[in-house]
Amino acid sequence: MKPTGPVFDRAWRARCRVTRLDRDSVSPMIRAHYLGKFPGVCVLILGLMLDDAPVGMIVFALPPRETAKRYGGVTWELARLWVADEMPQNTETYLIAQAVKTIR
Repeated sequence: MKPTGPVFDRAWRARCRVTRLDRDSVSPMIRAHYLGKFPGVCVLILGLMLDDAPVGMIVFALPPRETAKRYGGVTWELARLWVADEMPQNTETYLIAQAVKTIR
């Protein structure tokens, strides 16, 4: 079945930006996330802003210690991802891509 509804296209990208946020700014979104709480050690918190209003967030955290041994260096894990239901399809993909660019 083909998805219907708006798609996160050029017009949406022009209105959005991804920026660093603090814990207090994303707390309401964390509570809306199905886990409802912050991960153990947050390394980076980014918010998706639509016309300067927060509509999504992505949180990276430190994984278990064994992960660094397995991959041979410092690693982060994508611990939380949340986007408002009103946002169009593919918004999450855009947010993840922008987060990876920020990390690099």
